Amino acid sequence: MQEYLIINSLTSRNESPLSTMFEDFGKMRNDGKLLIFRGVLTSETITSLLRFAEVRLSNADLPLKKKKVVINVLIECLQNVIYHTRSHPSSGGFNECLLELASENQTIQVRIGNYIRHEETDGLKQKLEQYNGFDDKKLRQTYLDILEKGEISDRGGAGLGLLRMLRETANPLNWNFVRVNPDFDFFSLQIDI
Repeated sequence: MQEYLIINSLTSRNESPLSTMFEDFGKMRNDGKLLIFRGVLTSETITSLLRFAEVRLSNADLPLKKKKVVINVLIECLQNVIYHTRSHPSSGGFNECLLELASENQTIQVRIGNYIRHEETDGLKQKLEQYNGFDDKKLRQTYLDILEKGEISDRGGAGLGLLRMLRETANPLNWNFVRVNPDFDFFSLQIDI
């Protein structure tokens, strides 16, 4: 069994409709876990998570290029959470997220989840479905088109994160939305590298 770390930045467990989802993360097989995090992301937390992931990956028997892709995908995922997460009242007002990094049969899985406003769900679903259907040429062209426009959203991003992950991994993005209440959904994303 591999050694792994669970980082939980919350000082007390807040029960919510997502408690079972949080518990499911903890019940998964321990072997292959490189990192598990539940909590609020800050610049300092992101830096610590990336450093820890780099250390864990340095001990993994993987090609250097794959390790770099994993770190790049982690950066994109964590930035997306910072830009797009929404506070949920039952989480104590925290912008809580879940992150898991696991290794199985030379595949690294990045799983991340966060709250989003329900009215944003359909637009994100459409974007995910659309981007997953693109071939390499269409992904590249869409990426360049967005860069050329140079438009930055009110949240600080240009909408390139999902495209970067798809381009770097050459694997489809797997996602799920769980309705928490009339205002919020919990969005989870899995990227296989």
